[in-house]
Amino acid sequence: LKVLAHVQGQMQTGRELALVLDRVVSSLSEIVETLDANTGYHQLGYRLELGGRVGYGRILLPDSLITEHFTAAPSEHATTPQDFAAMRQHLSAMGTVRTTFRVIAAHLDLSLDDIANVEAGDIIVLEDHKLQKTAEGIEGDVALRLGTGRHARLTGRLHNEAGEMRLEITDITSQAQFQEEPMADDDETSETQPDDNLAETEGLLRDIDAAVAVELGRIRMTTAQVVRLRRGQMLRLPRGPNDPVDLVVNGKLFAKGELIEVDGELGIRLTQISATD
Repeated sequence: LKVLAHVQGQMQTGRELALVLDRVVSSLSEIVETLDANTGYHQLGYRLELGGRVGYGRILLPDSLITEHFTAAPSEHATTPQDFAAMRQHLSAMGTVRTTFRVIAAHLDLSLDDIANVEAGDIIVLEDHKLQKTAEGIEGDVALRLGTGRHARLTGRLHNEAGEMRLEITDITSQAQFQEEPMADDDETSETQPDDNLAETEGLLRDIDAAVAVELGRIRMTTAQVVRLRRGQMLRLPRGPNDPVDLVVNGKLFAKGELIEVDGELGIRLTQISATD
């Protein structure tokens, strides 16, 4: 499917693949006569419109075309100057679309059981982070995540200036390979079966880890502003140096806390637990 999608994309751009219409046939028998019985084919379907009339067409691609010209995965092809030109053209129409960067200080690996039993006043020590607490507040390196964060990464460094927090962009990295989304199980639960078997599987839930993001805040900007981001650029982070941080699971806030020092380590004292659905 990836190869076919790549072939289709190249057909639409016309840069690497051109098809010449040799003749038109109207019956299946005529099509069969033109095909090689010893060759495998991939089929692409298209909806065609001509003079107000609508029809459907199929393009049969021989295996040799796939293996000889499109052996590389689509994600391995670099973005071309033509692609950038097309992006800039589309941005003129959607440059005012607003989006949000999440400023993430660290991630915590907590089990669902831990999350269900945390209380205000509990302290969680941060292990994977690059922050330090100073008299002016917190400083160090953080990650900025836009959407799923699979296609590019942006990192920054926190600065405290006259009671305001600013973020300096230190790196912008595009991902060469995209992580595949796990496929959902096609098996559906029968209506005659109970919705769950919690009596026996409750213990398993205690072993499931949930990725908890420690968020310092969020920065909103337009699409036009996103494409102008550069290394060294300073952004204003809408929070004070000692404001609470958010603990987020799957995009949902489940707790707030304050950053503290615990035996020389940076930790979070939970101050508020959000109600769960």
